[in-house]
Amino acid sequence: MNNTRNIGSDLGFAILRTIIAIFYFIPMKLLYALVPLCKFVLETIGRYRKRVIKVNLINSLPDYDRIDINNTISNYYEHLAEVAIENLKLFSNQRGAKIKFDITNPALLDELYEKKQDVIMLSGHLGNWEVGFVAASKQYKHRVIGIYKKQTNEKADKYLLDKRLERGVTLIEQSHFSKEILSKSKTPRLFMLIPDQNPSENKRNIKINFLHQWTVFNTAIERIAVKNDIPVVYGDITKLNRGHYRATMLWISENPTETSEHYITKQYAKLLERNIISNPSIWLWSHRRWKPGTEE
Repeated sequence: MNNTRNIGSDLGFAILRTIIAIFYFIPMKLLYALVPLCKFVLETIGRYRKRVIKVNLINSLPDYDRIDINNTISNYYEHLAEVAIENLKLFSNQRGAKIKFDITNPALLDELYEKKQDVIMLSGHLGNWEVGFVAASKQYKHRVIGIYKKQTNEKADKYLLDKRLERGVTLIEQSHFSKEILSKSKTPRLFMLIPDQNPSENKRNIKINFLHQWTVFNTAIERIAVKNDIPVVYGDITKLNRGHYRATMLWISENPTETSEHYITKQYAKLLERNIISNPSIWLWSHRRWKPGTEE
């Protein structure tokens, strides 16, 4: 059974590498022409997590009627197709990708850099987060550190990690995050975290009414920020049009030690919810964010 699984995993990795190699030679404008086909495969043929997406949208956006829900689903699949193509191009040829990601107020973090302060930036799986990491590494003075989850296929894990490192972003495996943030660094660091997925079980998790559902949030990041007095910001993501994204940094807490318990986690949830509602089709609805047993 394991051998069969390994063969399938290796085959998938080989296909991924082949696609990335081919994308190197194709201009981004031509690749975008594949979006309708990619969307059709995801939505109509593969029906990729369609039930999960629909249930999540219905429960999260109760003011939407059936037409609104179906339009959002359609727009989501189109966005998902665009992001998939953009990231494959980004992995193959960063310069050739020509994807724009503007940061409206980089000076906010530059002030903290001058004070030699680390920063934690929280955001969601909105827009194209892969491009967001690249933009941050280029536009901020801080040393940008991202957190990643190790892939089950070791070859794929190393390959994708190396590709990301080529773009100037330092990546650490999520289990090493606490150790890294507690270590000393001559250069101030910007820790970019996207903790909007369903967390692992922990007695310190809390439930927040998020998108009209009681939702579990992990408080580990807040506890680390408070213990070490590390400022926390939220990266508000907007998609202006195809291949063009924009981020604005919003304060969650300049002085975490002065906040009340769970303030940072609740404020993160509030800003994330507002960000999602402003443009629902660009959030990762296909993730199983809500699971049975989270009712209050």
